[in-house]
Order: sequence, then structure tokens, then C-alpha cells
Amino acid sequence: MGMALHRTSSESGLVLTTIQITTEELFFRGYVVQGASLIWSNRVFLAIASALIFTLPHLLNPEARAGGWLTIFSNSFFVPGLVWTVVSLIDGTTELAIGIHFANNIGGVLLFNITGSALPSPALFTISEYHTTYGALAVLVAIPVFLAIAYKVFKHDKASELVFQSDREDRR
Repeated sequence: MGMALHRTSSESGLVLTTIQITTEELFFRGYVVQGASLIWSNRVFLAIASALIFTLPHLLNPEARAGGWLTIFSNSFFVPGLVWTVVSLIDGTTELAIGIHFANNIGGVLLFNITGSALPSPALFTISEYHTTYGALAVLVAIPVFLAIAYKVFKHDKASELVFQSDREDRR
């Protein structure tokens, strides 16, 4: 006797968002950074190149048209993409970038969504008109909070740092 599974749009959004975010992060923070390092291994260049390339497909999102391309470019895509790349370069993995990208997007899917969003869903709060000022303020608050949490929670102590360094030396 089988049971039919019925998924709500929120559950589907959760699964699809997870797959989409992981794919984006592995591509933009992984492959794009590695490819750009063939041109120049300067970390500033790598972060900017990855953030710019991350931003380009996101400019097609409805939010970019609603908020004006320059504001959306700088506040919603370029700046977070830049911060996520810097975090990946410092941490040496894409795990934290995947985590913050997931938190950002799932907040948009389940908590605060905008009418006409690229990810339409029955969110807790639906914003009828996008205000770029509030979007910029949200980014200016959320990014420092994330960086503080990530630094505090994921900071390597001396013991793990020694293991981490010896592990790296063995791989060479």
C-alpha cells in the first residue's frame, strides 16, 4: 500500500533553491575563480571577476528592472557576490558561501518576497513595490552580521589550524 506524497510550493522551493544555490556557488566561487586564477592569481582580481560574472545573469531578474540596474547591480548581486567570493577565498571552501547564499535566497522565498519576483512563492510577507533604499539597508545590515557570525563560529583555533596546515602540506 503506497502513500502519495504531496509537496507544497514551499517544499519544492526549498529543494529547488538548494540545488540552484549549490550549483551557482560551485560554478561562480569554484570554477570561475579557478579559471580567473589562470589569468592572474591576485585575490582582489579573483573576487571582482567572480562577482561581476555572478552579477551578469542576475541582471535578467525582475528585481533588477524594478529597482534600477545600478542599485540592484551594486546592492543585490555585485556586493553579495563579492563578499561571498572573499569568504570563499579566505576559508578555502565554498561551504560558507553556499550557506549564506541559501539563507539569503530562502529568506526571499519563505519570509519576504516581492510581487513579480524571479522566485514567486507564498511568502510570509509579500512586498508589493520594491524600494531600493530598504534593499540597500538590508544588505548593509545582513553582510556585517553574517561576517561577524562566520568569523566567530568558524574561526580556526590553534589546534585545528595546525592540523589544517599539516593536511595541506600532505596534499602537495
